[in-house]
Amino acid sequence: MPNTIKDFISEEFGCQPIIINSALVSAQERKRYYWTNIPGIQQPVDKEIYFKDILEYKNNDIHNKLIPVQYDRKNGIGKELTKSITLCASDWRGLNRNQKQNAVLNLENMSIRRLTPLECERLQTVPEGYTEGVSNTQKYKMLGNGWTIDIIAHILSYIK
Repeated sequence: MPNTIKDFISEEFGCQPIIINSALVSAQERKRYYWTNIPGIQQPVDKEIYFKDILEYKNNDIHNKLIPVQYDRKNGIGKELTKSITLCASDWRGLNRNQKQNAVLNLENMSIRRLTPLECERLQTVPEGYTEGVSNTQKYKMLGNGWTIDIIAHILSYIK
């Protein structure tokens, strides 16, 4: 009898997973198990993409005045982030008091905002505008529940 869900899946699929962190191909920390029968998969080369690299600048935003930070309702603004924490499928209204979330701090006026859908698309390496045609709530859910496309492309690149 398998001890964990991972063991159960491995037993059912007949293979062990590879753990890949999306941080190697995007600006997001997102460690995930991937089960595949494709042989020889190695870790992707680190593209050195950082959270600041994917920010969307609007109106009169000054590039060096926007800082990606960790945020939670209980403690407010936390540390500056070089990589995004894992996207979740809920927007800020769905967070409990202790749940950490990505945010952007504008140093010019000390305002804080959540990530835009475009920034979330960039974190998941989906094409910009991919989630057009649905509400922002649905965009956040789709992107938080989705795969990092560049990881999937990397895995599939091993097919002969």
